[in-house]
Amino acid sequence: MKDKSVLFIAYDSLTKPILQSQGLPHLRMLCRNGFRCGLVTFETKAPDRLEAEKLLGPVRWYPVRQRLLRLKPQSLWDILQGVFRVFFILLKDRYAILHCRSHIAEAIGLVNSLLLRKKNIFDMRGLYPDEYVLSGYIRKRSFLYKLYKSLEYVEVKLCSRVVVVSERFRKYINLLYLHDRPGSGKIRVIPCAADLSRFRYNSPARRRIRTALNLEKRLVFVYSGSLAEWHLWRKSIDFFRVIRKRIRNAFFLFLTYEPSRPVEEYFKEKKVNSRDFRILNLRSEDVPSYLLAGDFGLMFIRPDISKQVCSPIKFGEYLACGLPVITNYGIGDTARYIGRYKTGLLYTMDELSRPGMINMKFMTESGKVKRLNGPAVARRFFDLRSAVRAYRRIYEELLS
Repeated sequence: MKDKSVLFIAYDSLTKPILQSQGLPHLRMLCRNGFRCGLVTFETKAPDRLEAEKLLGPVRWYPVRQRLLRLKPQSLWDILQGVFRVFFILLKDRYAILHCRSHIAEAIGLVNSLLLRKKNIFDMRGLYPDEYVLSGYIRKRSFLYKLYKSLEYVEVKLCSRVVVVSERFRKYINLLYLHDRPGSGKIRVIPCAADLSRFRYNSPARRRIRTALNLEKRLVFVYSGSLAEWHLWRKSIDFFRVIRKRIRNAFFLFLTYEPSRPVEEYFKEKKVNSRDFRILNLRSEDVPSYLLAGDFGLMFIRPDISKQVCSPIKFGEYLACGLPVITNYGIGDTARYIGRYKTGLLYTMDELSRPGMINMKFMTESGKVKRLNGPAVARRFFDLRSAVRAYRRIYEELLS
């Protein structure tokens, strides 16, 4: 019987919430199903071994010390040292499959898969060259952008399997790079998943947290996530301000793991009464209980090409906790889920710039939303256990 072993390479730190929600639960679950799993991460400071052991469980950890250089891009140096580190890991511990989360990790994994004849999965997660442009890190016509897109092409063509997070993403990659026949099998769609043992609707727990926060008589709009510019968190606050003028008991609960000073300053700039909002800095494990306090989840994202193919993590988390999602068109497959299962409200970017349209649509359509459809949709499409089963099928195909 072939060795059921996977080395997961993530160009991120073990302490980042995204890895704790999208990487580690998957690996721990695989270990419980008989796989031997290792994890490579990039750490800018010496890791806390005790904290790491709690997060990792049975997963073996290989931290790479990331030395921040005055080099642009930093990632070129990280690829170089990552290639050497992973090469010696594979010689010593002989993992059968390399599972590479995003472009930099895939560059590391691809070199080693070619050198040592290993199977390798390119788990794309997003269009990172285009996200670098969106964040202002590089320009679209620059040499670096062209280099990254060329690397993306090589990675997609030479890897064993490509995993993307939405059907729109699959169509984009197939059209741009592969031109595969439908059903040929190289590209698989696995949306960003939520751990439904943590994110789940619970009526008594909802009453308790709303009572603790003194929100029993408020209509609560929740924002959960980072302050990255493409998440349009300011537009969420602007949306709330419009709604608050019509709905006097509206309340904004802002949940983030990042420093909240910019959020406080924006609420102040927009003259939102301090009685009508609360900002909480939370650890990732505390987020589910506070999501239960909400009545609607806000998720406005800039509809750039890199976001038109994405699968927002918070979408499945909101639905699992019973929150109808208020979002904009052009974000991965979210409009399809909302339209088919009545799990939220959709706005165009033009409508979001017009207060009259915001109020009219909310007043006329929010009553049609079926709140309890959310958890059922999350179980069907965004359950971590289903995602792990889908990955496991790919591993078993590659091992056979």
